Amino acid sequence: MYKLERDLVEDFLEILPASLFSKKGQAIYQTEFDYSRGRTDIILLDGNNKLFAFEAKLKKWRDALHQAYRNTSFAQYSYILVPEQVAEVAVKYAVEFSRRSVGICFVSGSEIKILHRAHQNTPLQEYLYKRAKQLLLAGEHNGTRTH
Repeated sequence: MYKLERDLVEDFLEILPASLFSKKGQAIYQTEFDYSRGRTDIILLDGNNKLFAFEAKLKKWRDALHQAYRNTSFAQYSYILVPEQVAEVAVKYAVEFSRRSVGICFVSGSEIKILHRAHQNTPLQEYLYKRAKQLLLAGEHNGTRTH
């Protein structure tokens, strides 16, 4: 079990280049995307130009679900990132995740596993969607890496 949320995020980012979220190793991401309603732990633009958001939590998956749902206002796909044991509890409420178009993922060894797939969203706040993409494509900020 992770002691710090930051460690979970770092493991996720370490594995990211070989994951499904990084099509052919192409992904641009940033940690701590700050916008008026909150701060998203990770935003990612994949090789297919799709915008993802990830909310990491060590235990409070319900809080992560609410935050991830809020992220659907700008992200095409939104996930919670939690430890495996927490994901196994959260997936019992898959109906709630489906209603909110939010997925569940966790780090397992050297893989990112998806327990529940997020549905694609049409971002309701186009200006935030554009801002997030511009920030990622500019690449002039701390915490961004291209793989």
